[in-house]
Amino acid sequence: MEEIFTRRSIRSYTDKRISKDSIYKIIKAGFQAPSAKNQHVERFLVIDNQNLIIKLSQVCKGTMTVSNAKELIAVYFDKNDVKVDELVSVDLGMVCQNMMLEARALGIGSCMIGVYPLDDKTQAINKILRLTDSLTCFALVCFGYPKNENEFYNKNYFDESKIKFNEVD
Repeated sequence: MEEIFTRRSIRSYTDKRISKDSIYKIIKAGFQAPSAKNQHVERFLVIDNQNLIIKLSQVCKGTMTVSNAKELIAVYFDKNDVKVDELVSVDLGMVCQNMMLEARALGIGSCMIGVYPLDDKTQAINKILRLTDSLTCFALVCFGYPKNENEFYNKNYFDESKIKFNEVD
């Protein structure tokens, strides 16, 4: 449970590379996310080529997170595999959250950059990643070891005033 309370969006990373074993652990955690009608449309493209990361960062204007990443994982899906279109974003959001929690457990920082359903960004990233017509990028999840060793801390967002039982006033 500590990972839930101390996971932060980390945007600045050291130069230390993430092992292939850790990348696989992160992806395995993503596969364990629940999915509507068990559709499990998630697919993963691991990107550690710095030239490709720079190209992707140019599409994600306003954030230096992508260009700072040592590795990132593009979470994408095949539209032909979708059974419940309305819940694809929910399913893939849970995939990304699982991956970020596993990264936290491994001492690796992460930050999710939303792509889908933002048409311009989706089209540009799909083109850079050479995704065919039926494939669509949902998010880029950046990973790296945090530059600041105190990045993982518990910030309490709990707000009892937002909890209601049985009816909303």
